[in-house]
Amino acid sequence: MTTKITRWTLGFLLMTGAAVACGQGGATAEAGKSTSDRSKAEAELRATDLAWSAAASRKDVDATVAFMANDGETLAPNEPAAKDKAAVRTGWVNLLGLPGLAIDWRPLRVQVAASGELGFTSGIYTLTSNDANGKPVTDRGKYLEVWTKVDGQWRCLSDAYSSDIPLP
Repeated sequence: MTTKITRWTLGFLLMTGAAVACGQGGATAEAGKSTSDRSKAEAELRATDLAWSAAASRKDVDATVAFMANDGETLAPNEPAAKDKAAVRTGWVNLLGLPGLAIDWRPLRVQVAASGELGFTSGIYTLTSNDANGKPVTDRGKYLEVWTKVDGQWRCLSDAYSSDIPLP
């Protein structure tokens, strides 16, 4: 229930923040964070997402899982959602343990709500691993992450990604 409420709140706050930034909605920029505060928060969130990618690239399971909120979820393609910390960890253990793994993602869009407590990143990823015959296979795709502040640190609430490569 908390995740559903949080997602609704994120959408509402992002829309409200966009309306305030555009001078709509009858509110002033002082109602939320200033433009420079939001720019700083967005830069911080971008850096956090890049640090998460670096941790995964190093195949550091503990550091990678630490970027997830305790009630975070992973929505990977072609498998059930990982809805608790143990399932999220298992997913990362399996992914980072793939033979020949090279993984990287980059945020192309980062937005933080006017409150400074919620945000999202979206971008592109590249993932290479060896197939059953030991031949490298590369997947490229896009992702969307919903983030929240937990004790002053950005933590991922929901991580969803999908391939750009058509199914055979």
